[in-house]
Amino acid sequence: MADNDTTTFMRINSEVDGLVIVSILEEHGIPARIISQQVSMYDNVFKTPQGFWGEVLVPPEFHEKAREVLDEFYDEEYPKEGTFQIDPDFVPGYPSPEED
Repeated sequence: MADNDTTTFMRINSEVDGLVIVSILEEHGIPARIISQQVSMYDNVFKTPQGFWGEVLVPPEFHEKAREVLDEFYDEEYPKEGTFQIDPDFVPGYPSPEED
């Protein structure tokens, strides 16, 4: 998967979050990768200028399927209403609860 074949699907708070999401997507045949937005570590202090660790990149033609896969996964893992909610600020184009 070339760099120019993917676009930002969602922002992530940590590398672990990204690895889990990429694993879920790849299990469903969706090509995905993570990219860090961190600046170099200096004296054991990480700086996050954007307010997030990095991004999950997915080819644009897979964005809708990726949303469906993650919605289904989190509905199964967190069945009680309110236990998990995708933050629309971290998923470009993802509808906020007010838009539903």
